[in-house]
Amino acid sequence: MPVTMNPGHSEKYDYEYFRNDTANILMTVEFKAGKRMTKVTKRRTIEDFALYVKILVDDEYPDIEVIRLVVDNLNTHK
Repeated sequence: MPVTMNPGHSEKYDYEYFRNDTANILMTVEFKAGKRMTKVTKRRTIEDFALYVKILVDDEYPDIEVIRLVVDNLNTHK
């Protein structure tokens, strides 16, 4: 939407941001293997995170004895 300007000033535009919905994206990266796993959830709860880790341990790396998780931005809401 154009913003009314005074003579001698550049034309400017404003915008409106409409938030439609939110999503939570969980991602695991194994750099050396070139492997990446993602899961999108509607909510951001500790239960969603725990289920993601369970899938990671049980399905993706079932034969691995030690898995090191580096977690960034784990701020879950119940």
